Amino acid sequence: MKKQFLCRNTEACKYPLVGYMSMRVRVAVLKVVIVILLLVLCVEFVFYLFVVPATSFAKVEFSGNMTMSPEYLMKAAGLTGKEKWMSLNGFTISERLASVPLLAQVEVLKKFPDTVHVHVVERVAIALGFVHVQGRAMPVQIDKTGTVFSVGTAPLDTVLPVVSGLEFRNPRVGLRVHDQLVPLFVQLDNLSKRNPLLLGEISEISIEQKRHGGYDLALYLVRAPIRVRMDKNLSEEKLRYVILLVDALREWQTQRRIKELDVRGGTAVYR
Repeated sequence: MKKQFLCRNTEACKYPLVGYMSMRVRVAVLKVVIVILLLVLCVEFVFYLFVVPATSFAKVEFSGNMTMSPEYLMKAAGLTGKEKWMSLNGFTISERLASVPLLAQVEVLKKFPDTVHVHVVERVAIALGFVHVQGRAMPVQIDKTGTVFSVGTAPLDTVLPVVSGLEFRNPRVGLRVHDQLVPLFVQLDNLSKRNPLLLGEISEISIEQKRHGGYDLALYLVRAPIRVRMDKNLSEEKLRYVILLVDALREWQTQRRIKELDVRGGTAVYR
């Protein structure tokens, strides 16, 4: 027995070839649209990958600069603002800025397609020293690495301890103290971060060289005119101990003239 199939769509039954051709046209149009969209995406991809970096001016962004203006950093990096992103060399920019004495660290990152981000870390004075230039005493600012980054000026908004006993034959920015003395400035930096009020008790630190190498320290505190001799361990605990002894000696100051306190040994000795 033969099965019979009924055509419910009367229009399609009347014109079967027209319906088939209509479907093929729709598929063809859809393919053309897809191809055009792919071509547009390819053109846009090529444009942003090659054309924009090669033709647009680089946008230079700075961060971390607290006292140095972007204009100063641009000039120090040898940039005019008209450089193309593709032509910029991040390593060259980093080298130029690293030669600036006021900067401790420089990091350059090129961000596609047209941005250059420059992060800098400025040097922070942790102590002052004094040098003689043409018969005049001039302050020098020294950071936690023992590097001199300013000669002839002192910060106006910060009170820093003076480190005496340093020798610079030709004082200039970029000089570094002897390697033996670097730990002293690291300790001062730790004190400034953990307990700045305690560091503020120190007026001057005198470096006293030993005959057979090494050095001791002589501290002059703000609260009492007593010279404190100690080893090179300038920790927070040691400084608290020294201040406690000085406070106790201040009560005897009216009866005895105490000029010096020596805590280099296991016991404290006053003279």
